[in-house]
Amino acid sequence: MLYDPPKWLFFFFIISSTFLSGCEQLRKGPAPSTQPPDGGTEMPDEAQPKTDAGPETLPPIHFAFTVHLEGHALATEEAVTRYFDNIQAYADLAIEHGLPATWEVRNILDHLEADTNHLLLTLQAEGHGVGFHADSGGSRMNQAQFELDLQEGANSLRDLGITAHHVSGICSDKDWVTAASTANFKAVTGIVDYCLKSMPQADQPAHVRDCTNPANCHDPYAYEPSEALFVWKAENGSNWPTPQEEGVLMIPSSGTITCAAERADPAVTSPTGCDFQDNDVTTVLDYIDEALTHREPGRFHQLTFVWSYGGSIPMGRFKSLLEGIQTRTETGELYPVTTPQMMLKYEQHLGNMAAD
Repeated sequence: MLYDPPKWLFFFFIISSTFLSGCEQLRKGPAPSTQPPDGGTEMPDEAQPKTDAGPETLPPIHFAFTVHLEGHALATEEAVTRYFDNIQAYADLAIEHGLPATWEVRNILDHLEADTNHLLLTLQAEGHGVGFHADSGGSRMNQAQFELDLQEGANSLRDLGITAHHVSGICSDKDWVTAASTANFKAVTGIVDYCLKSMPQADQPAHVRDCTNPANCHDPYAYEPSEALFVWKAENGSNWPTPQEEGVLMIPSSGTITCAAERADPAVTSPTGCDFQDNDVTTVLDYIDEALTHREPGRFHQLTFVWSYGGSIPMGRFKSLLEGIQTRTETGELYPVTTPQMMLKYEQHLGNMAAD
């Protein structure tokens, strides 16, 4: 006759095993997080792009979506609360579709409190990235003031627990590349034609040389998909379009999603007041599809689209855009990243190239 142990002995065994397992975990400490405190530059292994096939394999496009938080009146507490709620709603919808956004900020910094779980820390914890949108370098500044302003912006974010690795909104007739480097920014996004104003006049295109208002030469630099795919490093503002081995990373933009259809129409040279319509969604997706045809074996590819969030865009139409992007990520040809993640992946790419 087989011995049938009492039920209390079985439960004692289970409880004892659980207790010992918990003690072992306490001894080892918590498992390392895949989300660093400075903006989500790392990803778990299963999220890495599969680029290790043969030499003829076309690598994916690292796809980033940056949001410039600017041009929104925040005069009252109610306006701030509503703006923050809307930002969170757009962020949640993007994450639901597998696309982390990169929030490039300045206008909201005065409405965040240090040592609290404020909006930017929440966004980072959810997988989004953060950068600094300086909106700086205008005609009333000299070079020293320009550099100091960027440093102060970086410090303001650091006081809030954010380490920003990249900056936008700094195209200027001054040396904006050196200004970014001096403030310890490693990359610049949102590059437009007005950035060429920092070069010697003889090297500037005629339309830039004659441009006195940044708003009138705000077209994305290297807009064509065959050009926008590639990043490079710049030494200083006088020769920044010429790639260098070391320097500040230049990440070209494919323009703002709200002006996509207007930008694609050759008859429109300076789109202003663009509304986000269905044809903008179609234009962005068509642009991505064309860019996919320009990939080259062994090269690092990227696309960065922008939304300047002053006014809201229809949530349903934004969802349509996200669904179209998600369809392309599911094939493995498009790889969604934050801008900090893209910077990290590019440095890894350079390291792999050097090792080969």
